[in-house]
Amino acid sequence: MTEIVTQAEDLNSAVRGHAFPALESGNTSFPRGRYVVQFEPGEDGSSFTVGHRIEGAPLIERVIADGLAQFVCTVASPRASYRVSHASPDSTQVIAWRSDELGEPPMFTPMVVATERFERTLDRGRDGVHDLWHGRTVVFEPGMRIALSDVVLMHASMASLLLFELDQQLDEGRFRVEAAAEEGFRFRVHLAPGLHRFLRGDSRNPQYPHIVTHIVGACFGLLKSDPLDDDEGGWESYQGLKALAEQLKANGLPLWSEDDFSPELAATTLYPHRVIPAELADEDD
Repeated sequence: MTEIVTQAEDLNSAVRGHAFPALESGNTSFPRGRYVVQFEPGEDGSSFTVGHRIEGAPLIERVIADGLAQFVCTVASPRASYRVSHASPDSTQVIAWRSDELGEPPMFTPMVVATERFERTLDRGRDGVHDLWHGRTVVFEPGMRIALSDVVLMHASMASLLLFELDQQLDEGRFRVEAAAEEGFRFRVHLAPGLHRFLRGDSRNPQYPHIVTHIVGACFGLLKSDPLDDDEGGWESYQGLKALAEQLKANGLPLWSEDDFSPELAATTLYPHRVIPAELADEDD
């Protein structure tokens, strides 16, 4: 789970001036205000559960409870010219997108937006506003962003293309990969029951990254054997593979369609093995 905390005391020279109090980085309207957002990735690789929490800003908490404002999360991908805003009266919402439209985790901008026109005479004690706002009468219009989180970017990676599936037919400890292009290009990873259960558990286990590196190497091997150049539009017709290609180029690696492409080098560059010194390994025994 990823947690993003936005608070007034954070420095941000890009803060905008408003004719109304707002909770955002660098804005002192709510001196003790905190906007906490939690992101939990969905198992399908193309959704997130987003949890919003407002602290130290009673005015904002109250207008949400009164139905005058809602939580909004804007999902955007400049690469795909995609931008959609999802609104919810509840503090927990599920945000989903189509893999063939984006191909990679997008950027998220959580916020609280006024949905009704309302007027308030502000009080520092009751509303949690700064002294500068105390006693002022402010009109809030629909569309005003009264709380704004920092932009959250879930970095593109091979992990966004992996689709883990339980396969009861596989003996323990085994897996196999195949291409799945029905909803944007993905790698369908068939996993034996124990392996599937393990990879859905604690990713901090020292064995976890090594298994993922092995899986990624197999996926790159699949791409090398069938680089999709003969498909209509080729691999560049898939947003996810375009993002993966850019990631390889950024690391100085050739693409899977090139003769000198090495699946194992690509896998261990993006997901390098971490070798534990022998003395530390002995301590863990």
